[in-house]
Amino acid sequence: MLSPLGWFVGFLTWFLVLFFIGLFSDLLVVRDHSGGENGSIPDEAFDYLRERPSFIPEDAFLLDTHSHTLASDGRMTPEQNIKWHIANGFNAFVVSDHNTGKNNEPSMILQEKYPSILIIPGYEWTTPRIHMNFIGILDFPYPVPRKASDKDIKQAIDRAQDLGAIIQCDHVSWTVSQDVYQSRNLVHPTRQELIEWGVDGFEINNSMQWYDGRTVHVMDFLEQNGLLEKPVFLSTGTDIHDPRNSFVTGWTELLLTPGERENASIDIVKQALREGRTKVWLDHDYHPSHEAQYREGTGGRVLLKPFRRLGNKIYSSPPRETAAWVTCLILLYFPAMALFHLLFVFF
Repeated sequence: MLSPLGWFVGFLTWFLVLFFIGLFSDLLVVRDHSGGENGSIPDEAFDYLRERPSFIPEDAFLLDTHSHTLASDGRMTPEQNIKWHIANGFNAFVVSDHNTGKNNEPSMILQEKYPSILIIPGYEWTTPRIHMNFIGILDFPYPVPRKASDKDIKQAIDRAQDLGAIIQCDHVSWTVSQDVYQSRNLVHPTRQELIEWGVDGFEINNSMQWYDGRTVHVMDFLEQNGLLEKPVFLSTGTDIHDPRNSFVTGWTELLLTPGERENASIDIVKQALREGRTKVWLDHDYHPSHEAQYREGTGGRVLLKPFRRLGNKIYSSPPRETAAWVTCLILLYFPAMALFHLLFVFF
């Protein structure tokens, strides 16, 4: 039987456990409102066809330069990614998972099964400082630095071009707005620097519902003042992750000749991008996602941030990551001590 001191120690221990859980809940738990586990979207969710906005020409060749699958932080299988793009009226799209080309070949294998859409392999070179899509390559067999210097970025661009990639700088405005970017006092390369280093184009809109007007103005200024030594394309990538929580807000039209359109291939798309033959169409009016009906509840799951942060070194900031793990150890310490105390008393 526990002594009064034992009861007091046990009560104090669990009081402290609850206290620390409440105090550090922001560090320890996060609700995931994605609507279900990865890959849990049923295939029938993509059995629809969204009409193109009336202002887009019926014969426009529409390209999505940015999409994700289960290989990184997307929620769709390679085949579901294909079906989603067909359902949303695209003629071609790029698979561009973060720092991996794992699902490029599984996607390309399905090209014969889905001849109505052109599947293009790619790779999103992802660091806290900058995101770039390497369009038209199966993989990028080089390490990605956690802290990308100017030299690292230029070297990555050179290596990707040697592999035959078209280089797109992704969502500059979104990148510089992130907490991890600001907490580390990072400086994004300027648009002009990136062009000088070999970037072929810029993503100015995606389905996270932001528009990068600054890039548009910079490109206009450079072109009007004769400062562009080569064509630079502008694009809208859907950056699709979970179709249950987002919808298409922009389309990139590739300005192809009738012959190019009829014989569309990865090389033809790459050449059109290299020559800057794109036109951007935008529609930011809200269109409920067809897949939203397949969300599994609204409360979301509770996840331990320390474990999630360890699994995603790119986006976690070192101070918060350290604090999360220290807090986790503290919370584990008190229950362990309480258990030890009980065992000591009884045995």
